Amino acid sequence: MYTKYKSETCTGEASLFLICPDCQLEQKIRETFGNNSYFLTALGAVFERCDYEYAEELNQFIMAENIHSIYIVNDTGCTFMQNAICREHNYHTRAEAILKLLLRRNKSLQESACSEAEKTGRLARLNIQRQSIALMDTAFIGNKIQDRDIELHGLIFDRQLMQFEEVPIL
Repeated sequence: MYTKYKSETCTGEASLFLICPDCQLEQKIRETFGNNSYFLTALGAVFERCDYEYAEELNQFIMAENIHSIYIVNDTGCTFMQNAICREHNYHTRAEAILKLLLRRNKSLQESACSEAEKTGRLARLNIQRQSIALMDTAFIGNKIQDRDIELHGLIFDRQLMQFEEVPIL
């Protein structure tokens, strides 16, 4: 079951959104989830594993801002995701390399006759799962997620419908 977010659902608690800066989703996120939203960005929403010092800084930020939810957000219209699928354009970024690796490792997605939009959605889900595993392995943060001090969510933004869809984190 997926939850589709259409209107502001702000609960007063702070949330951290992991997004691609190229997708420019900040305003839409604030409209949907409220103004108590913070953003951490990486191209294609492809975040690398945190080293200890970075994880410690991130943990301090989470505690100082009273973050209760982390949302891993992928956009079906993301340039880097589109480049990984279409292979027509490529900026030769680490993000595209990781997304292409996810595609290569998922043979059913490679061999699928589904549409480009469906492939993008499935790749977004794979990227969210990859990122959730990395967060669970991150010092400080993983323990907070496992202890349920922080809720971890996956969101896909559909550019055609202009809405967010929550996807399960395994």
